Amino acid sequence: MKEMLEIFRCHTLDCSHNGAYFNRMNRHLQNNNGENKGTQALQLAELIIDNSPAILFRRLAADDPKQRKMVYVSPNISRFGYQAEDFLNDTIMFRDIVYPGDSKRTLKEIKKFVEKNIETYTQIYRIITRSGEVRWVEDCTSIYVDAATDTRYYQGIVTDIHERKVAEEKLQIEQERLKKHMG
Repeated sequence: MKEMLEIFRCHTLDCSHNGAYFNRMNRHLQNNNGENKGTQALQLAELIIDNSPAILFRRLAADDPKQRKMVYVSPNISRFGYQAEDFLNDTIMFRDIVYPGDSKRTLKEIKKFVEKNIETYTQIYRIITRSGEVRWVEDCTSIYVDAATDTRYYQGIVTDIHERKVAEEKLQIEQERLKKHMG
């Protein structure tokens, strides 16, 4: 649980409104002198994450995508039919669930971000759930360097935005239809 809050604490505010909320919550935890209150706040944070569309992750920031081992995934990855352990024990690599039509683009974008030393970025792509359903997600990632070990990690929040993307696509189709009708 503390790992989960550390991911939020280190995650930049640029990516998501969730980041600001959890940074405020983390400040509350840091200012909290009472152990019982701190435990309650940790339990509350876990409950919020487990019931939200936001999935937290931390993976090693290796040059070779095959070496980007996941070191933390929040349990609510189960919303896509997977278990966190699947990713932590390398049964499944996160790149394996990225929709094939988006895989090359996302890897190319990450490579460009790394080359340009961009430490915070957002990507929108599709994933495939365990049941085979295709879902849109927004991935807000930042680089985190562990000061004690100098180990670099990619960490962030993957949010299910499927309903929003479907609504946007329907709106675009309707706008194009109206444009043809009016023009």
